[in-house]
Amino acid sequence: MTDKKTKKRTLLIFLLILLVCSCIINLTNGSVNISISEAFQIIGQKIGNLDSAELDGAKTTVLFSIRIPRILLGLIVGGTLAVCGACLQGLFRNPLADPGLIGVSAGASLGAIIGIYFNTFFSKINTIQSSFLISILAFVFGLIISVLIFRISTKNGKPSVAKMLLCGIAANSLVGAIIGFFTYMSSDSKLREIAMWGMGNLGEATWEKLAICFFVCVFSYFILFKQGSPLNAFVLGESEALSLGVNTNILKKNIVIFTALAVAVCISFAGPIGFIGLVIPHVIRMLIGPDNKMLIPFSFLLGASLLTLADLVSRTIAIPSEIPIGIITSIVGAPIFLYLLVKEKERIFQ
Repeated sequence: MTDKKTKKRTLLIFLLILLVCSCIINLTNGSVNISISEAFQIIGQKIGNLDSAELDGAKTTVLFSIRIPRILLGLIVGGTLAVCGACLQGLFRNPLADPGLIGVSAGASLGAIIGIYFNTFFSKINTIQSSFLISILAFVFGLIISVLIFRISTKNGKPSVAKMLLCGIAANSLVGAIIGFFTYMSSDSKLREIAMWGMGNLGEATWEKLAICFFVCVFSYFILFKQGSPLNAFVLGESEALSLGVNTNILKKNIVIFTALAVAVCISFAGPIGFIGLVIPHVIRMLIGPDNKMLIPFSFLLGASLLTLADLVSRTIAIPSEIPIGIITSIVGAPIFLYLLVKEKERIFQ
């Protein structure tokens, strides 16, 4: 017991240090290099707590208009996707589950592609900024598909996990066909925009988007965090969870609704980013075990850190160009996932 507590404490300290280091490195590196002292001077001057000499206006703009919102969005999106993946793996009792299973990723992608395809038309009837409109449509369509899947798989107020899984597979297939149609009908310029959005990107981060994402994801996180103990019972089986006093219907509804809400807002602002929700819970589960009360917060810390580091690589590996972050997470995540499958194949597929 003591060894387990020590292991968890050590991992917590490591993850917190990794989180802080990833933020500082991201803050100071990029096409415009800013020293740590300059960064803290600019931040201190901006928040009004420090009086300092006149600072570089360009660096101040880069820091506050681009880099800080992007870092914070990366932390929120990475942590939220990892938490949602952990919760869905517990709900489906399947370590291969990820947020895409409930249709939210496909729905959000469809909304974004509709926004890109009809962007010229929308811009004539609406003054909303183009990127914001695409994000709104992605969010709305992600929620619509998730709600439809949830309603279809619910009978007499009781959601069926098996039906939800099958409905999710069918919805992903149908939405994929619709996306394929819009892709086929798109011009070259729209095709490039669709492709770039589909690979994920934190470059569109703004303080307004960050505020929306923060409130939705933080609220969803606290609801999902409270499901840790019920999920531990649910993993044993639904009948066992009922005998332990867990209201499994409320558990299913909370997890599906709030993962859909959180993932929809994350994808709408950052695009679909693969492997974070799938791999991170596996890694944490290997390190500290399957206890969801610990798995959820630890997944958040590791997911936030790794997505921020992936964004750093995407911004700096080919300066002045920028590689979509989804490519980086897939290049890193796929080999790790294959390694975990080989290492844990007996336990996963038993």
